[in-house]
Amino acid sequence: MECQWSASGVWSTGVPPFPPWVQHPTTINLQPVNSPARSIRRTLSDDMDDDFTVVKKSKKVNQYESHNNINKNKTTVENQGPLQQVVLSPDIRSTSQNQKYSTNSTSHHQITIQSERYATTRYPFSPFIIRFPLTRINEQKIVEELIEHIKHNWSQRVEFFGYRSSTIRCGLNECDLLLFVKDSNSFCTLYDDLNWPNVLNGNAYIIITKPSFPAQLSLIIKNVDLRLDFNEFILDIKTNHKNVKNVIRMKNKFHNEIRLVKIETLSSSDRNELLDQGKIVVNSICYDIVEYLAPVNVLICSKCMGLGHFKKQCKEKDETCKICGLAYQDLKLHQCTQAAKCVHCGGNHNSNVISCPVIKQFRADLTKKLFTHTPYHQAKQTQQMTMNNNNYVYNPANFPPMPAPQQLMISSPNNIIILKLDELNENVMKINNKIEELARKTDKLEKFIEEKIESDMQVMNRLQNIENNSELNNNDIGVLLDTVQNMVQFILKMNKDSKGRPQDADLKYILERQYVQLAKCIEKQVKNKK
Repeated sequence: MECQWSASGVWSTGVPPFPPWVQHPTTINLQPVNSPARSIRRTLSDDMDDDFTVVKKSKKVNQYESHNNINKNKTTVENQGPLQQVVLSPDIRSTSQNQKYSTNSTSHHQITIQSERYATTRYPFSPFIIRFPLTRINEQKIVEELIEHIKHNWSQRVEFFGYRSSTIRCGLNECDLLLFVKDSNSFCTLYDDLNWPNVLNGNAYIIITKPSFPAQLSLIIKNVDLRLDFNEFILDIKTNHKNVKNVIRMKNKFHNEIRLVKIETLSSSDRNELLDQGKIVVNSICYDIVEYLAPVNVLICSKCMGLGHFKKQCKEKDETCKICGLAYQDLKLHQCTQAAKCVHCGGNHNSNVISCPVIKQFRADLTKKLFTHTPYHQAKQTQQMTMNNNNYVYNPANFPPMPAPQQLMISSPNNIIILKLDELNENVMKINNKIEELARKTDKLEKFIEEKIESDMQVMNRLQNIENNSELNNNDIGVLLDTVQNMVQFILKMNKDSKGRPQDADLKYILERQYVQLAKCIEKQVKNKK
């Protein structure tokens, strides 16, 4: 019996395509049949690639492999018995592509759970780095003093996720302190140099680096013309929005300017207000404004420079140099040639550089996976997997709607326990409210005490000044009395004639009496002041 090739891509044995015992095709019993011919519609796939593969110089090879596979299947069909319909096995054309993809997929890094957690649980703000001219510092005391200084002088609250010291990039007798802020308000407060004290813990310091602006304080302006005067654009934004710090024109991967502009502000309230409005007016033109989404952090193993796992989970025995890419059992004994070579792409850069094409692709895949981890996507993926199961036929009658929920009757012991728990919860809420009220009163009392101490110090300073002035006055009075006494004696000498007799006999008594009265008057005033 001779085999024939039909237009539907099925080898048959010369019998009619639809014998009496075979059901006619309907929308229920139709099943997809793999064929060597490329289907017009996209194939059903659960993969993220959606059946798109990169083929390089494989046209002739694929034709040769496809021809061989067809001949093999033809031989198999000729050996089958009569009255038997044979369907070709999986896609012949895609065999070589699948083999090629499987060989290339080994070079790609999988998105692990560790890389997802690392991208979503790291500190959201880059650290503030300050350097002290000391080998050791008391981190906790420095942080507490910084918080107290900002609270006392600027009436602002600063919160930290964490802090730690480091001497990796320091010289001799130097130590860095890394401060990780908790929220955007704390970031804005520390970003202003005026809010920092002159010394911390009695030691001078310098701010080494300020962190880049986080996504929580950034916005994107869309559809900004490339031909406009960008300096005027920046000036108008900073004039109307005083808290805007930087205005940056975005660039693509080819370093060409695009129609997106990033603005960085030092006020989270202004940013939220602009996001709520969704618009911003610059030079009498209204632009759409959206939030800025920062790229995720990539997890790079510090032992093998691999992607997606920590050093403790690394299965490699040797350590890899991040510069030259060579592996050694003890990296401390390795003398690097400083010739940069990436272990991922072979480029002339370090293996942990973010600009590496492989790391960029890993970051893009990780970002895509993080964004697709939503309930809607999971439900859609589950539905797609269900529909791809060819052995399943959906029947709505098998899934009737659930009845309306009914209120459950609670037994009396459970009801009493729940009531007691509710009462306990209310009491706890009241206690919390009282504690908050006491905390507010305590803050007011502390502020009053501080103001009272300051006013008392001012009064003490004034009293001290008065005492100093009184001492000076006493010294001046003594000098004055001596001067008056000398003048009286001189006048009495001049009151005598050529024979030594006084010209005015009463002048001596008058001057002595006035001198005594003046001395008593001055002494009385000094006693009153004391």
